[in-house]
Amino acid sequence: MATRIVKCVSGMLELMLCASVICMPLWAQPGSFPVVHTQCSKVLLTSDDPRIPARRIEPYLRKREDFRASKLALTNDERSSEVIVRLRRSSVRGTSILVINLATGEHAIGSSPWTDYPSMIARDVMNEIRQVCPGSIAAPPLHRRILAKRHGSTPVLNGAANRQGR
Repeated sequence: MATRIVKCVSGMLELMLCASVICMPLWAQPGSFPVVHTQCSKVLLTSDDPRIPARRIEPYLRKREDFRASKLALTNDERSSEVIVRLRRSSVRGTSILVINLATGEHAIGSSPWTDYPSMIARDVMNEIRQVCPGSIAAPPLHRRILAKRHGSTPVLNGAANRQGR
């Protein structure tokens, strides 16, 4: 009888330990537990706001250097996605951005005042994804190189050096 009770208690403790290890990231608030690093690669982008449909933001996300460098891909299948991004009309103004990492349960909520500028919303989305997928999102470029092609010549870098005659 005593061994039966010990086995039962031991089994319950083992079950509780497994459940806490598996489910704890889902219950955790952002920043309350050590971050579990997972590779984020598939992103589902949805929008509840007719002013900014997901199809309007997607091309701007795909064009971003940090999106491409991080090897992110947009998907329409929620089951295969690792990150879900939901855009909604903000109660104050602008657009509310909710990003959830499905593997860790980490989430970030941000806003973007740039409702009329999809490229700026894409920038704000990447900033929120960077928070929930630490280590798997490339840093944004500090500056952009602009090449100008002169008629009949090779492309030349526009910048201070060209304006100063160097």
